[in-house]
Amino acid sequence: MRVGSARALAGVTARRAAGIARGLAASLVTALLGLAGLPAAAGCGRSGDAPDVVVEWALTPEAPGVGPAQLDLVLRTADRQPVEATRVAVEGHMNHPGMAPVLVDAERQAPGEYAARFSLTMRGDWILLVRADLPGGRRVEHRIDVRVVGPGG
Repeated sequence: MRVGSARALAGVTARRAAGIARGLAASLVTALLGLAGLPAAAGCGRSGDAPDVVVEWALTPEAPGVGPAQLDLVLRTADRQPVEATRVAVEGHMNHPGMAPVLVDAERQAPGEYAARFSLTMRGDWILLVRADLPGGRRVEHRIDVRVVGPGG
């Protein structure tokens, strides 16, 4: 949404209108994720059809900039045993509509360990959705909120 000059228009300044637009965009994304059955907030790392599986993760670089990034994932049971997945996929979405998502499959590194390499295409707030398909048709879903703060290194 483009907002014009800072003059008041019907009691709403441009700064306030921009804030309202950001809030509406965030609400729309949250509502759409909720409708899709995805977790609406970052949590303990358990969701989907496999609440007994914990997702541990690390993003490199820790303070990501625009450019290459790597998301390392570990799938474990509560007693720290590795969990094998038939597929682990990561979707990266900007926190506002209109941007193309980043889609990548993670590669298996070791039992229960996966790495997803991708590129963050612009600064701003990102939502990384991790989906791991487990044997027997179960699924693990996990949301990671990331802020891309500047140019990459």
